[in-house]
Amino acid sequence: MNRTYGGYIWTDHVFDRMRQRGVSQRKVYETIHHPDVSTEGSDPRSLKYQKFFGDELVEAIVKRDEGKIIVVSCWAKESRRFSERVPLWERGLRWIWNKLRSNKV
Repeated sequence: MNRTYGGYIWTDHVFDRMRQRGVSQRKVYETIHHPDVSTEGSDPRSLKYQKFFGDELVEAIVKRDEGKIIVVSCWAKESRRFSERVPLWERGLRWIWNKLRSNKV
């Protein structure tokens, strides 16, 4: 596993969680880089990203510190409930919002 994959900083904790939960580094990266949903985390500097890969929902927690993105934790779960899926229009709006927000930072 690469500690600077995608230009992010990857912690030992996230590597442990990826191994325990069977989540690849590529999926975590894709979840952060192209999320279906992103929300604020419990810490003011943290963000939670979610992305569907078929019936699997991958979630990742990152912190921003002095312009660096630090990948802190991740998990995956099987998700077949229709209500958990994000509608295409909402994903489109979130994508636009994330692009606009990233241009301001």
